Amino acid sequence: MIKNIGVEIQQDVYDFLKSGKTIGLLTTYSDKGAPHLTPVSTIYPKNSESILIAMLSDTTGYKNMGWQKKVMLSILESPNMCVHIIGRSGVVRAPSRIHPSIHIAQIDVIDIIVEDTMLVAIESGIKWKHVSDETKVLYDSLMAELRECVDSV
Repeated sequence: MIKNIGVEIQQDVYDFLKSGKTIGLLTTYSDKGAPHLTPVSTIYPKNSESILIAMLSDTTGYKNMGWQKKVMLSILESPNMCVHIIGRSGVVRAPSRIHPSIHIAQIDVIDIIVEDTMLVAIESGIKWKHVSDETKVLYDSLMAELRECVDSV
């Protein structure tokens, strides 16, 4: 079943985004209209109507955001839901203070759609771990910068 939630992020989704354990799929579109998916792990809610993400500036998804501002961030999570956050993107910090190749973008919510999976139940979302101690330090630093951006951008 599909439910249109509106423009405000529900509290349970907001709390999940704030946990720092979210993996989302960012859908962008090329100048020819071809869709592209970019996995994004550095996601943090700015408020109930905006989300901040950090991503490499040389990815196809980031480049697509430069000309087509409309994006969709999809998140799978239990119990049995897929949240699609449709929004308008814009770069708020380039480069980030952590790394010159990483930029901070803000997604302002246009609409939120929640879908239930019909044939399977999501038990615990996407599980992940850091690939090295260095990536954990980078991840933690980027998440701290996103939290800092909540008040400064």
